[in-house]
Amino acid sequence: MFLHRERSGSNVNNSEKEMVIETDLIVAKQRNGPIGDINILFLPRYTKFVSKSHE
Repeated sequence: MFLHRERSGSNVNNSEKEMVIETDLIVAKQRNGPIGDINILFLPRYTKFVSKSHE
């Protein structure tokens, strides 16, 4: 699995810690299951990933 998100700039500022960042979870290999992309949300304030249904 891989995580991918678009970044705007290399510096992390305080405003980024307050936002929700859309992220793709890429399942590239799986023995007996599907592969593909899953859209999830990253909450930098809590260092936590959640599904989009928690919006």
